[in-house]
Amino acid sequence: MEKKRGKPMLENNVSFLKAPCTGCGACEVICGKEAINIQMSKEGFFEAVVDKATCINCGKCLDVCIRAGDFTRCSAIKDGKLVAARSTDSIVLQKASSGGAVSEFYKTALSKGYKIIGTEYDLSKEKAMMQISDSVVAINRFAGSKYIQSYTCDALEEVVCYTKSDKHHRAIVVGTPCQIYGINNMLHELKIRDQFILVDFFCHGVPSYLVWNSYLKYIKSRLNVSKIDNVVFRDKGYGWHNYWIKVEAEGKQYSSLGALDCFYTAFFDNQFVNKSCLNCKLRGDFSGADIRVGDFWGKQFENDDDGVSAIVKLTKRGGDFFNQCSNIQVLGRYELSDIMPYQSCGPYKENPLRDQIFKKLFESQDLTAAMKIYQKQYSITKKGKLAVKRVLRKLPNKIILF
Repeated sequence: MEKKRGKPMLENNVSFLKAPCTGCGACEVICGKEAINIQMSKEGFFEAVVDKATCINCGKCLDVCIRAGDFTRCSAIKDGKLVAARSTDSIVLQKASSGGAVSEFYKTALSKGYKIIGTEYDLSKEKAMMQISDSVVAINRFAGSKYIQSYTCDALEEVVCYTKSDKHHRAIVVGTPCQIYGINNMLHELKIRDQFILVDFFCHGVPSYLVWNSYLKYIKSRLNVSKIDNVVFRDKGYGWHNYWIKVEAEGKQYSSLGALDCFYTAFFDNQFVNKSCLNCKLRGDFSGADIRVGDFWGKQFENDDDGVSAIVKLTKRGGDFFNQCSNIQVLGRYELSDIMPYQSCGPYKENPLRDQIFKKLFESQDLTAAMKIYQKQYSITKKGKLAVKRVLRKLPNKIILF
């Protein structure tokens, strides 16, 4: 058996890579010995765990893993072609987090006989799950942003079996940049990449499930309920530029402007993201996708409240597919420099108190208490603003403050 990437035979799997795992799931799916499982870590992130007794050190997992540092199968974001666009369907546009482009991608794919793979929030598991479907009904479940990490393996295993069974079978997959990176490499290794359209998006990073679980505990306590019935991570009811979260449970509702919500505050503070997100080159430099999508933030549409998608065509395959999407209105062609300053592309600094913050969150399941650890580092002015926010959070639901 030959060595790969210059590693000794006993170290020829992802468990010996020092960089943090993204939890994309590609290694589990490509492993022919079922020696890898994606499990939840103590910090609350999906990560690969290798059964060394079963592993034969073939190195297949290394061929798909971003931690090996190989971007040769990626496109450079800077070379992509940018357009601003949105769905012509008012219902799709209303439900979408931005311009509804991805829902139109799904509709086009279904019309051509593709399977569609996207992420829905599973209320029973209280987790985001990647799912596969051939039904238009799934589009509504896949629509809208989910600001937590999704589990991918079951859907990926199913779509791989489906496409390998017939060279004419096709599928479209939408996921985070790190998920699509691993999927892209996996499909290349399996020699079925040409049967797929891959779509990723401008990503802020994924927060820990410890954050999400603590937040749900807070919501249930505040509403005095035991079960959540619906979560809208980003509600455009008050306009595209206003981040609102809405949770419905047992006939009650919690809704909050993102700036006043503890989950959104934790998300944008970047203190609870996966370590793999801190210096991720996929956020702004490279992509394994055919198309990258996101919000078209910036001065061009600052007065638009319906939502506009930024669509970056990265490959010829992606450009050809986009041109077949008849229900997408192109609002203009732009330079990447028009949107990149408004995306989360740069590195995040790891807080030296990270271990202490996560320990507090793990032990207490109290998000606010964990946040107070790093908020002590803030200036007096910023601490004053936080105090005001804490008062506003205690106001009754549905009070709108502008």
